[in-house]
Amino acid sequence: MTDVDKQCMQRLDAQYCGRPLTEQELESCYNCLRHSQHTRLRIMPNHHVDDTGALQGFMFTCSTEDKASVLPIGPKMFQTTAVYEVKSSTDKSFNEDALKIISDMASSRESMQRVAEGLKNDHPALFDCIGESDVVEDSFAPIKIEDQRSWTESVPYKMGIYHTFSRSYSNDRREHKVFVVVSGTLIQAAEQLYNLWIDCGEEITSKEFVNSEEARWLKTATIRSLNRVAARIADQFGLKLHMVTDYEDPCKCRMALPSLVTRHNDMDYVNDQVRVSNSAALTDTLDSGVIFDVFGAEGYWIFLGPRNTTEFSLFGSMLAHRSDAQAFPTRTVRYNALYDSLGATSTVKVRADSDSQIVIHEGLESALLGDSDCTLYNEFMIPDERFYRITEMLGFNRNDGIMNLMPLVCYVNDEPLRVDRE
Repeated sequence: MTDVDKQCMQRLDAQYCGRPLTEQELESCYNCLRHSQHTRLRIMPNHHVDDTGALQGFMFTCSTEDKASVLPIGPKMFQTTAVYEVKSSTDKSFNEDALKIISDMASSRESMQRVAEGLKNDHPALFDCIGESDVVEDSFAPIKIEDQRSWTESVPYKMGIYHTFSRSYSNDRREHKVFVVVSGTLIQAAEQLYNLWIDCGEEITSKEFVNSEEARWLKTATIRSLNRVAARIADQFGLKLHMVTDYEDPCKCRMALPSLVTRHNDMDYVNDQVRVSNSAALTDTLDSGVIFDVFGAEGYWIFLGPRNTTEFSLFGSMLAHRSDAQAFPTRTVRYNALYDSLGATSTVKVRADSDSQIVIHEGLESALLGDSDCTLYNEFMIPDERFYRITEMLGFNRNDGIMNLMPLVCYVNDEPLRVDRE
């Protein structure tokens, strides 16, 4: 390694790593840092290489004057998970909506499959949907502009109905709660943003790219898409969510209001720095806990923020992040053919088979190809003690607790299945 390369790697912050970086991860880090001396890369404890060879689990920063080409942009920009609390129709300790779902799983699976099928059409969200506006940039007042045309939500990477037992805010009893959870992005529009970055990255600054009309529209439209999918699920299953009208949609469709939102892939600029997060949330932009995506059959974990007795919040208030640690992991490690080693640490590795009656895996039948002598599975990391200690360094207080959202029925299409021949 040359002296220039060594100076480049000095801008790599690996103090929050969950395990030693592999050679492939180090190469990815070098490629992120080598284009500008103003770049910085902080590795999160959920770092790994995905099945496409891309590095996951980091926060990247650079100068606002750097060219946009230095940014580590991927084709899933602004991927987000949103949680929607279901209103109980009774005051009973157990939500009756959960009983209806689990009492007839065959019907529940069919209903969830119908929601997915209803999202597969020829009217995706693209940048030609962006409405024209004369609003000055950096306006303090958020202006809602109607889209040029209506569009249909993308099929989420995950969507489903989940439940949990949590302490009441007065802390005197346990309550059973049901949630709708939707995770994904606007797939075609996100790919358009990725192509725009490839085409124009050398011509504009990183700040201009982050503040572009396309990026800002995609960031808000992604949330709107998840809200509208949640409304579809609520209508299909007869659930009560807090509904509003999407006034930016020409057809004024209904959408649900989320109780908690976490962006897995995000970017913004602050204090003359542009930040890009991957499988990590920017904690200083959150006002409550952080959603952690484990895997289909396990569900979601929510790292709760401190309790705030002055204002009711089921998931607590903002995490107590430090100024030098403004990111928090949002997804577990997903092992694959390119990243299949546990390393020297005692990380817990869990194998999840695809035969769960709760989880609907997209493409399961085609993956089997009529072969009954094979098992399809995935392998994931379950956070261990070292992981929890790092999250405490990143602002989480264990006394605030973790809420586990367990699936009642869910649809998954972002967990590529691996084949085990018998």
